[in-house]
Amino acid sequence: MSKFWNFKNVSETEGELTLYGTIAESSWWDDVVSSKQFATDLKALGNVTQITVRINSGGGDVFAGHAIYALLKDHPANVTVKVDGIAASAASVIAMAGNEIIVPASSFMMIHNPSSIAYGEAKDFTKMATTLNTIKDGIISAYMAKTGKDKEEISILMDNETWMTGEDAVREGFADKVSSDISAENDPVLNGNLLIINNISHDLSKFKTIPNLNHFSPSAQQAQASKPQPVANINNEKEGDTHMFKDINELRNAYPDLVKQIEDAAKEEGTKTERARIQDIEKISKNLDPKLVNEAKFEKPVDAKDLAFQALQQDNGKGTKYLADAEADASASGAAGVTADPLVQKTDEEKQAAENKAVDNIAAGANKRRAR
Repeated sequence: MSKFWNFKNVSETEGELTLYGTIAESSWWDDVVSSKQFATDLKALGNVTQITVRINSGGGDVFAGHAIYALLKDHPANVTVKVDGIAASAASVIAMAGNEIIVPASSFMMIHNPSSIAYGEAKDFTKMATTLNTIKDGIISAYMAKTGKDKEEISILMDNETWMTGEDAVREGFADKVSSDISAENDPVLNGNLLIINNISHDLSKFKTIPNLNHFSPSAQQAQASKPQPVANINNEKEGDTHMFKDINELRNAYPDLVKQIEDAAKEEGTKTERARIQDIEKISKNLDPKLVNEAKFEKPVDAKDLAFQALQQDNGKGTKYLADAEADASASGAAGVTADPLVQKTDEEKQAAENKAVDNIAAGANKRRAR
């Protein structure tokens, strides 16, 4: 089992718990040994009267955070929490266990809504939403106990994913005192998606917002301004998972050079595909209707295969119309009604007159067709 905590006895009466990095690197709920082992290690400190909890963590498993919070709250020793960098997400819940919470001016605390992953039917998502709301209520209870704020006010802060400096945390009731333990040389630096504070790097890509470094030293401000800003991650992603992006704009903000390379490659591939389509049409266009070819190229773009099918349909329509016109002409001329038998019974003059009439009718029909 991989531990994400470290206990040590500073003296016979004082113990120290260090929580740096991700809370619950191993799966807390799949490994029941984790909570039991943490409780065992806490008990192994002995009859200490003071426990100092040092936190520099971007959070992690909310269940692990709640379990640690409960165990520390139930311990008879006085608990002092010192935020050595950041106490965000689940780590901020653990911080609330302190009888006294100390946040240096150059450190941060962050609170936000719980998130998770759901899969399945609509009822599964509805159930997950209910579960997340229940978890949120538990987190709010821990914040309320420390700050004295009401549920609605804390809920809004969580909805907004609120970052607090040491001064902010004290003003809002999430901490008791601002210290100057960390020197100005260790001002936080934002390097892309990484917040480096007190020599620990924290990946902020899993959060929707980032802390404001404007009130720190010029070097910290310059470092923040010169780096691409982290973006919002998809809300149903657990901390520690490979982060995802909701849309192309988020990906572009995080990795502008990579997105440009992808877009340039897509444009080049699109140009090649279009050029090949036009060339294929040119190969078969010699005996086709120019209007149909022009439509296929530009107005109603299709490939050569679809153009050939359209041309075949057009030719078939022309042939059908020609036969229909010929049949109509023959019917109009009366030639279709001329038979050989009646002529056998007529005189030469009658035969000649009938033939002349038939010829005249055929000629009249042909002229009529030309006039169309």
